[in-house]
Amino acid sequence: MVEGPSARLDTVDMADSSGWHVESTHQMDVFIKGDNRIEVRYTDDDVIDSASKHGENGEVDSLGRHTEAKVEQLRSWLTGRPVGAGAAVRYPEADFTTEPGGWTRRE
Repeated sequence: MVEGPSARLDTVDMADSSGWHVESTHQMDVFIKGDNRIEVRYTDDDVIDSASKHGENGEVDSLGRHTEAKVEQLRSWLTGRPVGAGAAVRYPEADFTTEPGGWTRRE
């Protein structure tokens, strides 16, 4: 997934459409919905440096500097969908050739 300014803006739009209140500064976005709070810190290039999620019951989850797929995880927190739920499905390629007897499929 692409990171940087476009990913950051897309994430803010996604959060807004999911009912989150968004507060932004140059280096940080804070998403608030009810008693849930997500704080995201960015590098100067708008790449996620770290993030933390504070839940209703005091539970805390965090993404560190070396966490893989930070954008996907953040979007999962904001939408409630599991990571990878929006990914395109790849089906096996089929080779439909015209033959007198019908078609064949390459597996």
